[in-house]
Amino acid sequence: MKKIILILVLGVSLFTTTVVHAQTKAIELTIDPPVEYIHIMPGEKTSHTLTIQHTGSQKLEITPNLVGFETDGETGRPILLYGSTFRHLKLVAPYLLGDSFILNPGDKKTITLQIDVPPDAQLGEFPQTLLFMAKTISSDLSYSTSGSEVSGGLGTNIIINVSRFGDDRGQLEIDQIFKPSFVDSFSKLEFTILAKNVGLNATNASGSATIQNWQGKTVAEFEFYPDMILANNSRKLRWSNPDLGTKLDPLPSISDNPSVPNPTTLTDRFVYDPLFLFGPLTMTVNLQTNGQSGADQFNTIVVYTLAMPISLIVISGIGLGLILLLPILKKV
Repeated sequence: MKKIILILVLGVSLFTTTVVHAQTKAIELTIDPPVEYIHIMPGEKTSHTLTIQHTGSQKLEITPNLVGFETDGETGRPILLYGSTFRHLKLVAPYLLGDSFILNPGDKKTITLQIDVPPDAQLGEFPQTLLFMAKTISSDLSYSTSGSEVSGGLGTNIIINVSRFGDDRGQLEIDQIFKPSFVDSFSKLEFTILAKNVGLNATNASGSATIQNWQGKTVAEFEFYPDMILANNSRKLRWSNPDLGTKLDPLPSISDNPSVPNPTTLTDRFVYDPLFLFGPLTMTVNLQTNGQSGADQFNTIVVYTLAMPISLIVISGIGLGLILLLPILKKV
């Protein structure tokens, strides 16, 4: 059995430990770990252990179910599907998929998943969510009828890669760069980058984007945050800047790892905001990934934006028009 653990950052709703709150805080659940990436070869078995803890105030009925998910293609946020087509995962007794169990306030349960892949299994990457639906119940185990019943759910994401290869065979490409053709000299230059993974498994973004002015001088540089992009999925690249992120309503990504940048500094908008812009601006995007050859590869795209004092030209044009129009108005 082989297991590959990648840096996994898909988005707040995908990897953040989910806590379900009610006004009475009857339900307050956490799952650890909130995400796992598992590589397994056909014909192999492996297991994965997680813990679920309830720190709320009421007894809960918990029902586990397995569903697939796909990402939204931009932010990495998951979209849960109805059911799952992956048939090789089950819970180890005493827990079963679809069967409920009880969590009392303060309970912490350990749950083991077993993955048993047959030799002729379909190859590919299977993003799954083990979804725990929770409902408050009364002390006699009957459903509450007081009108204050609370229900909710949380999930742990398990991305299973069934492959005969043990190395990283993700392959990222720059799909599109969204940028203006012209920008006002008194404004700012802002652009976003959409990357796509055309490889066989999830992989992390790596690389940088730079901006050069008309003199060829590099005036801004952005290092990509190592967000993970699933196979056959796209997402916008992000960067971390403490001085800029809090101004831009960034996409959050919460982590207990202190090495992960503060979530308020992460944004998918690359911004250069000097006092004055002028002339052609060159944006160079270098995206690095481990390709199917196993060697580092770079996908480089260069795009241009022209900075002009558009607002000044407009104001000057209006002023000139008024000057020319005044003599005509006086004769009328």
